[in-house]
Amino acid sequence: MRIVPVITGLLAALTCAPALAASFCGEREMVIERLAKMYAEKTVAQALTSDGKLVEVLTSSAKDTWTILVTLPTGSTCALAEGRHWHQVDAGPRPDLDEPST
Repeated sequence: MRIVPVITGLLAALTCAPALAASFCGEREMVIERLAKMYAEKTVAQALTSDGKLVEVLTSSAKDTWTILVTLPTGSTCALAEGRHWHQVDAGPRPDLDEPST
């Protein structure tokens, strides 16, 4: 899965789009619970940034929706982006991560 480049680009957008990030924020547990109830979304990917932020991608095959969340080290979680028509791409193995170097 090549989600890392997507997440990296979206994290860069976080500093440029405070209005979007501020539109849906709260305690992480509450945000996750709300997305599960409203859209049947579940976490499909997580990553930690070098400065301690948790980035998560949530999707729902039932509702065809997706949300990208960023949780700060303080515990505050904000939606970075959301939409419809999520399509999972299987990029196959990544030699730089999946195989030992020779």
